[in-house]
Amino acid sequence: MKLTASVGAAVGGLLGALVWAGVAYLIGLEIGYVAWIVGGLVGCGCRFAGGQGQAAGVSCAAIAVVAILCGKLLAFNGIIGIHTSQQIYQFLSAQTEDFSELKSARQYRNFMVEYGHTDAASAEAVPQQEVDQFTTTVAPLLKDLAEKKPHFVRWRTQPEVKAYVDRVTAQISTWGVVMANLDVIDIIFALFGVVTAYKVGLGTNVPRVPFPGAKSHQTARDEELVH
Repeated sequence: MKLTASVGAAVGGLLGALVWAGVAYLIGLEIGYVAWIVGGLVGCGCRFAGGQGQAAGVSCAAIAVVAILCGKLLAFNGIIGIHTSQQIYQFLSAQTEDFSELKSARQYRNFMVEYGHTDAASAEAVPQQEVDQFTTTVAPLLKDLAEKKPHFVRWRTQPEVKAYVDRVTAQISTWGVVMANLDVIDIIFALFGVVTAYKVGLGTNVPRVPFPGAKSHQTARDEELVH
């Protein structure tokens, strides 16, 4: 298989993985059948770069496996970010009324215990480090929600919100989420993608080996003319 064909297949796989992630980010859902499209893009990338044949087909299948795995990881990574943002938004929005009634930062400890911002069982047991972190990260978000009441779409685009969500999602294993949500349909479409990549990379001009005793259409036609 030519190097240019391998590069073309890899570019097709990368494009497919990015499209998969983009679709998931826009609609907030991971769509399994996009794996089939990823496989097709791998094969098309190979053929566009001049690759064709058995070696090209096998290489395309291998590249498709990697591209589909990467695409699925990227897709779920985007979804995790969106869903986490929604959960944080709902979680904090339910606390804004009580937070706005706090008179000073000295009352943060009781508030943190009441709403689960700490694992401590009492206000006295809350470490100062957690109080400082709450003051610099969560308190400004609560204040903004209480005063401005922004819509979720606008709220999640704020830099401080993105930074907070990133810290939360960094503790979540994307691979673990992928495996937990993997089902038979995902596997079927992934196989469709790999087979499609192989067949497109293989091409249509590869000679077929007939079964023993089978006759070609031309041979059968010649025999009819003789008789």
